[in-house]
Amino acid sequence: MLQNGSAGREVFRCVIDLPKHLLYVCEETSRPVIEHLSFRNRLRNDPAVAAAYAKLKTDLAQRFRNDRERYTEAKTDFIRRILLSSPGTVD
Repeated sequence: MLQNGSAGREVFRCVIDLPKHLLYVCEETSRPVIEHLSFRNRLRNDPAVAAAYAKLKTDLAQRFRNDRERYTEAKTDFIRRILLSSPGTVD
């Protein structure tokens, strides 16, 4: 199990020779789940935000091609800004 700095969320990494992937296990009412769904809903309902996020991800994928942790970290400010400006409801 990996430490990820998020209360309410556990991360597991496959240790056998399979394609690289991560598995997240969360309680239904945990903050990470609520934030994830809120962000997803904002992307679905706001094409301008979705386009900006797609561009950011493309740029970061090129910049951090071999560094998944830095790629993920570099998205954090954008995601936080969107969450702070989004309604707190989750579908």
